[in-house]
Amino acid sequence: MKKINPIFIPLLFVIFLFFIISTVSIIPVGYVGIPVLFGRVQTGYLDPGIHFTNPFTRVVKFDLRTQKADEEGVIPSKEMLNLTLKTSVNYHLNKSKIVDIYSSVGVDYFDKLIEPHIRSSIRQITSNYNAEQFFSGDRNEIASNIQKSLIQELEPRGVVIESIMLKEILPPESIRLAIENKQAQQQEAEGMKFRLQREKLEAERKKIEAEGIQQFQEIVKRGIDQNLLAWKGIEATEALAKSPNAKIIIIGNNDKGGLPLIMPTNN
Repeated sequence: MKKINPIFIPLLFVIFLFFIISTVSIIPVGYVGIPVLFGRVQTGYLDPGIHFTNPFTRVVKFDLRTQKADEEGVIPSKEMLNLTLKTSVNYHLNKSKIVDIYSSVGVDYFDKLIEPHIRSSIRQITSNYNAEQFFSGDRNEIASNIQKSLIQELEPRGVVIESIMLKEILPPESIRLAIENKQAQQQEAEGMKFRLQREKLEAERKKIEAEGIQQFQEIVKRGIDQNLLAWKGIEATEALAKSPNAKIIIIGNNDKGGLPLIMPTNN
């Protein structure tokens, strides 16, 4: 029996090790593997874990976790105004259709399948709405209709649409200026309304104050007669007469009850 040359033993060990390694496929959590042998897709798929396969088998891994597609582009409104729309679509791949996805579009499923349908559905749906509706309560309705269109187009192909969000909508420059002008006018109108309301309240306050003063004067007027005024005059004259300062007293003859005129001597 011919002996193996010792120099070949390390080489044989390396070949054996390479053979063992090539038969092991590790599928991470959240992924699925498709075995491909000589360009032909094998039956079934590989779940997460360690798998031993034919050393000539190539395992293609697909991510089954939620993925996000951000899109930005110019879309037409119903009146043919060009709006800049930024959207975000959350989706994941259907594991039961992974083999079909790979067989029909390969690993470039996003560029060949998902993105074209997203753009097509967005343009198709948005063309049914006026530009003003994108900035009103119809925004949620637009997003919902885009999602329904994507579900109808993509889910039969193995792509599950989870949600879609219209992140930002930018109108043309002329429309943007018109919207800002309208908002400014609305704010000015609200401010004018507030000022008019404030002035009205101030006028009512002054009116109430004037009415109060008038009522007070009428009450005081009714409570003062000529006899009271004469009596108060006598009291004041008497107080001045009792003052120690030198003075001149002029006594007139007034039939209506005039009071003496008291003047200081220094005048």
